[in-house]
Amino acid sequence: MARANECNMEGEVITVESALTIRDATPSARRKSLGFECIECGKAVRPHKAGGNGAAHFEHLERNPQCQLSDPIR
Repeated sequence: MARANECNMEGEVITVESALTIRDATPSARRKSLGFECIECGKAVRPHKAGGNGAAHFEHLERNPQCQLSDPIR
């Protein structure tokens, strides 16, 4: 499965590292309104830090079977 390491935010493509920095600097109550969008389908995504064996990446808030960057088993 492909992992998204970039997203759209306010019309610009940003990296997952930039998104994590933005997310961490935003108060928790406002994080859902940050507007991170999948670069392929435009649906809402959230950034995830690297951990264990996985690299930092974006994950769809709701699975999108038509998008190659959406986790098929989520």
